[in-house]
Amino acid sequence: MTHDDGMGVRVGLMGAGSAGDLYLRHARYGCSLRYVACADVEPSRAAALARAHGGLRPCTPREMLADPEVDIVLNLTPAPEHGWVGRQVLLAHKHLYTEKPLAPDMRQGARLLAMARRRGLRVGAAPDTFLGRALQTARRLIDAGEIGAPFAAAATVTNPPPFAWHPRPAQFFGEAAGPLFDMGPYYLTALVFLLGPVARVAGFGTVAPCERASLTGERILPGVPTHEVGVLEFATGAVATLHASFDAALSAAPPIEVHGTMATLRLPDPDTSGGTLLLCPQGEREWTEVPLAPVGGRSRCIGIEDMAAAIREHRPHRACGELALHVLDVMELLRRSASAGRTLAVRTTCGRPAPLPVHHPELVGCL
Repeated sequence: MTHDDGMGVRVGLMGAGSAGDLYLRHARYGCSLRYVACADVEPSRAAALARAHGGLRPCTPREMLADPEVDIVLNLTPAPEHGWVGRQVLLAHKHLYTEKPLAPDMRQGARLLAMARRRGLRVGAAPDTFLGRALQTARRLIDAGEIGAPFAAAATVTNPPPFAWHPRPAQFFGEAAGPLFDMGPYYLTALVFLLGPVARVAGFGTVAPCERASLTGERILPGVPTHEVGVLEFATGAVATLHASFDAALSAAPPIEVHGTMATLRLPDPDTSGGTLLLCPQGEREWTEVPLAPVGGRSRCIGIEDMAAAIREHRPHRACGELALHVLDVMELLRRSASAGRTLAVRTTCGRPAPLPVHHPELVGCL
């Protein structure tokens, strides 16, 4: 990073769609980052995003990569392009922070991390929702032994189908997509943060027999499963289930539950940074709300802020490439397991990201 004048790290957005608007809206809440440019292969989209938020310089992707005023590139391009675009960012000698998934496949993801190591650059990746108050509080409870020894977990996500709300839904049913790759990273990252790395997986998937069409009537033929189920065995011996669906109408299952020998934790949707955290001790039948610790920040801002602070402090950042690569490995192997009909060992590992300290000075603007 070249910029260190106390005015905040300079970030450029590669991709000017709805995700860019979300990041910029979250940055209004005291974020220390400076978004200085936005680029898109469609210049009109970059110009529109710049007009909507002010202070941004619209440009082409090539211009952004050559711009010495950009320290970190936030990659918001479509998921199948994350590997290729990420390589271009690193070749331009800029730090990379990418939306999930890290890359379309493990080969490209591992190549990104190897290239970053050779060039002395950082790779960070969404989701950063595990840095929000709810998951940070849950991690503190687990580490303090409040639920005893964690031995199991369950995660469930059922979203409205993308063709019901997205103007270009076909991308959600193809490469590096489907409910597992689209929503799975939030849940898998949360589970790894709470329980540690995954050692073994078994996956299952299906496509519900229903018609899918875009808002304009274009027929969509899924290229990947649209309802996916995974069984995970963690290195600690704990086991978990993951259900991810674009087809289920609704589910009463909580987003995440973690079962310990002394109590069960019920967590809110890990796609957000807040929510209600509940605890039920063994022998009880009622949930008790747990006050959230004064730690953590607003998602879509805090992960990049922590990476910028880590560069200055010469320490690891939390929403790191190794974590994202492990989650990508788990997802890829769940799909392979479903095709092969057998349990597969996970090829990578990672450490549990360190919890945030209370009132972290670098992140106070997002608390």
